[in-house]
Amino acid sequence: MPRLSGNAGDDGDLTARARPYLELLPDAVLSHTTAARLHGMPLPALYRHESVLHLAREPAKPAARRRHIRGHRLALR
Repeated sequence: MPRLSGNAGDDGDLTARARPYLELLPDAVLSHTTAARLHGMPLPALYRHESVLHLAREPAKPAARRRHIRGHRLALR
């Protein structure tokens, strides 16, 4: 299982931290506040340096369950 590298709250390495999980779950996408941060959307201070990565998968698949991951099931179209 890959580990998070560097400062868990540093947006500069957000893509690098997410990449190993997306390689393990190629049908998953970044979602929720993780996606918002990658797109540079303004977020409340509480979510700007969130250490958890949000990953979403289709409802027919189980939500991702790994350390530092919050899994979601979403209709992705």
